[in-house]
Amino acid sequence: MEVKNYVKNCEVRFIFYRDGQLWYEVIGGPTALNFPVPISDVGNATFNCEDKALLFMRYIRKHIEFLDKNIKFECEYCKDSGLMHFNGSPSSTLMGPCEFCNKGKEIVK
Repeated sequence: MEVKNYVKNCEVRFIFYRDGQLWYEVIGGPTALNFPVPISDVGNATFNCEDKALLFMRYIRKHIEFLDKNIKFECEYCKDSGLMHFNGSPSSTLMGPCEFCNKGKEIVK
């Protein structure tokens, strides 16, 4: 997971509050990603329901590092989603079934 894929041309949306953390989801990223924003970091800042993901890069980066350290994927190429980005496409936005695992074959029939 790369942070730039979740902040460039993406937005975030507030989804819920729990145990001292605001949870947001990234909209427009390569895969679904929910991440926490600790209330202790907020201070007197205003957090909107929807905003540019770039403004939340600090929290997204921290959560991606946590996930990369603690979650082991069966397929490192598609991160178990079954879909891969095509490197030759403009800004790697085209996706297709993963060539390295069987999950992608189940998606496209």
